[in-house]
Amino acid sequence: MSDANKHGLSRTIPANVKRLVRQACGFGCVVCGSALIEYEHVDPPFAWATSHDPECIALLCPQCHAKVTRRFLNKGAVAAAMKAPFCLRQGFSSEVFAMGASQPRIAIGGVLAVGCVIPLLVKGIPVLKIEPSDAPGGPVRLSGQFHNAQGDISLQIEENEWRPLASNWDVDVSGGAITIRDAPGHISLRLRLELPDLMVVEAMDMLAADVRVVASRDTLDLFWANGSHSNLRGCVMSNCHVGVAIS
Repeated sequence: MSDANKHGLSRTIPANVKRLVRQACGFGCVVCGSALIEYEHVDPPFAWATSHDPECIALLCPQCHAKVTRRFLNKGAVAAAMKAPFCLRQGFSSEVFAMGASQPRIAIGGVLAVGCVIPLLVKGIPVLKIEPSDAPGGPVRLSGQFHNAQGDISLQIEENEWRPLASNWDVDVSGGAITIRDAPGHISLRLRLELPDLMVVEAMDMLAADVRVVASRDTLDLFWANGSHSNLRGCVMSNCHVGVAIS
């Protein structure tokens, strides 16, 4: 397959155009709302396009994209969905973590929680919570809620279904990670699941209640409204109900 169409337009869509498309579509498939997406030139199709116009490109999940390619879904239906994207109507995109039967380890900056039901608790609210399966041999159930640096909810997880909110500035789901930005150049959350049993919060800048929680590659920093600050590095919390409780 050629990298360019008959007008010499490369298949590579510039990053800024992709972001505009993600924002316009609510960060998910315009037809079904899946957060796992691909980019589709709708009108004109890529073969006839002379530019990567964000107003002519839609987000489609791999399944809906395959339906278009195999002519089980026409471009007219996709164009209609672009006018009222599924995710903007429901307020979020969604997908499901393929969790295993064993409790995952949770790495948040400088903290590793092993066998903890609630790896991180802020002001009595679990940021993450892991419950056993409700069926023999089934997957554990992961739930939680993350906020951005302004204190607004950015990502909800309910029994393994994860939901980036359409109100985010940007959500990029690629390379095995969920990256949420609340402003240009500022990551409020980067979450990566390494199957079968490790979840890594690689970056986080979250305001929950009046506590700012900042995670980087190997540290977890806590900032209170009174100006006090704590730093956690190289900590392991093992087989306790709550790993880190911030009160």
